Amino acid sequence: MQVYVYQASLFCQDCALIVERDIGNPNAASDGKFYNRLQGPYDNGGGEADIPQYCDRCFKFLENPLTREGENYVIDAAKAGDGGCPKEWYECYAYLFD
Repeated sequence: MQVYVYQASLFCQDCALIVERDIGNPNAASDGKFYNRLQGPYDNGGGEADIPQYCDRCFKFLENPLTREGENYVIDAAKAGDGGCPKEWYECYAYLFD
């Protein structure tokens, strides 16, 4: 899944369009600051992370790959058995449960 970044927040493609509309042209560097422009798209859910990532606007799961720490996080959540491991994690990270 492609992901966009704006001011340290991750956005799915649909929400990035809304952010783009709200901030104006994402390629315009009105103040020259990198963080004031929409960045992306980045493939693979924004890349490897220590936890499963979600869109900061609509909370859609971004299906990012995990570091070893992230894999352990998901495995621990599944072992806890208290609903801490959503179905979408089981589906995306099925290789951890084989």
